[in-house]
Amino acid sequence: MPPRARKTAVKPSQADGNPTIDEVESAVDVLEATDAELDELALVDDEDNPIPEELQFTTKGRTTPVRDKSDAEVLSVDDVELIAFRPEPAAWNLLIGAMSKSSNAADKAHAVWRLITHVFDDGSLMYIEDRLMAAGDDFDQAILEKIVLALIDRWTPQLNRAQRRKAAERSRR
Repeated sequence: MPPRARKTAVKPSQADGNPTIDEVESAVDVLEATDAELDELALVDDEDNPIPEELQFTTKGRTTPVRDKSDAEVLSVDDVELIAFRPEPAAWNLLIGAMSKSSNAADKAHAVWRLITHVFDDGSLMYIEDRLMAAGDDFDQAILEKIVLALIDRWTPQLNRAQRRKAAERSRR
């Protein structure tokens, strides 16, 4: 049996990288449309299927949080001060969810990194990234995990297991 001809992912008309006539005409239609017409267009997904109104959500938008220095923890790595802020409950939930027993090492490392990017100020985050990426530096994942565990310990209420169980029972009543 002779070998089959290989299919190409590129359409012959696009082999030179130029857009098709339909793509150009579609872009011109959008450029010529008034702002009012564009605002009226229905929201669509990547395949131009309309997104139902009950699946469209609106928020007030994202604001840059003003971090209060009184809620910050200052720590030191090789005499360099780093500043970490207590994470929001959502960040805790993401970390705890990623630390399930079924998580692999990559999931756990990613969750730790997400928490770090959330809690450290910009200067501290840049320092941590620089140290992690520097060849021959002994600042590694193990040190980073020690830092995260120390911060978690500082931000967690100091209750023992029996006290946590009592508190949980009281909240269920």
